[in-house]
Amino acid sequence: MEHYRKAEQPADPAAAPPAADNEVRITMAKSVTQLVDQGLKKLETHGSVVIVSKGKAINRGITVVEIIKRRKDGKLHQYNQMGIVTTSEQWTPAKDDELDTIVVDTKLPITVIHLSVEQNKALELTSGYQAPSV
Repeated sequence: MEHYRKAEQPADPAAAPPAADNEVRITMAKSVTQLVDQGLKKLETHGSVVIVSKGKAINRGITVVEIIKRRKDGKLHQYNQMGIVTTSEQWTPAKDDELDTIVVDTKLPITVIHLSVEQNKALELTSGYQAPSV
């Protein structure tokens, strides 16, 4: 791969739709404290919050969820969804050699965790449900 360089990807709005009003996307760039505060604000405003994390950020996402639940004294309903998303990267030759352009598909695990004050029967059909601990 030393003969290749990652190509610039055009901004595709369908690839990453904007986050919903009650959604927190977990990244490694923000601190856990910032993410917890953001999640608590959205929980207070909307009555529910959706925590989305993928790849290396899954551990951080679960940590954020557990801290939010603890701060709310365990009175939240939790719905867990897991899956896999595929991302594509295009690599072009670094020099004008006779090398071909390469497309690399990477599969990343993803978790979507819904925290809600109220029970949601519709989510119970498609998710793992965890009742409030209190």
